Amino acid sequence: MRCVQFKIEVSAEAGDSKAMASYLDGPDSDDDGKAPKAPVKVYTEAEVQAAKEAALALKGEGNEAFAASNFDEAAAKYTQALNALKGAGLPPDVLILLNRSASYLGLKRYVPALNDANIAAELDASNWKAHWRKGVALMAMSKRLFRSKQAVQAFEACLVCGTLPDAKVAEVQGELRKAQARLEQQEAETPPADLSKCAQA
Repeated sequence: MRCVQFKIEVSAEAGDSKAMASYLDGPDSDDDGKAPKAPVKVYTEAEVQAAKEAALALKGEGNEAFAASNFDEAAAKYTQALNALKGAGLPPDVLILLNRSASYLGLKRYVPALNDANIAAELDASNWKAHWRKGVALMAMSKRLFRSKQAVQAFEACLVCGTLPDAKVAEVQGELRKAQARLEQQEAETPPADLSKCAQA
């Protein structure tokens, strides 16, 4: 390697641009380090339909497990359903994501519950359950100022969703007030930044 680098440097100093261009175009060049793109798999209609049917069946099994408070089994079934869709090149189903999020909440696994809710909200911002699950997960985690802020934002987003049932409005408003109260308390307890050590001009 030293020999090659030395020769290139000498050639460049000597004005031999052809040698430098040859070096840069070679297989070891940093500019040519991109891996070839894998061919995009095209799924047949039959494969897509089979995946949708499998996901629907697994979702049903997950719902049954969830109704029986078997949250581990429910989460596993919802994961299988999502994997079935992914295996056919299909996007994740928002309702299955939210059902798995609810299962994780039942298991007190708040991080994956929040992750599923976040993805669901990105896919369908009008779904009130996505914002609701986000807020609930954030409020259940260890208390941090940024989480309280995000929980307030989640409940506020939930309230403006046109899909939010009237029967749920009061509950969401109540959770929003709790999040706001926690946020106000945390902000009051947060000491102001110490600017005394800042360099002065």
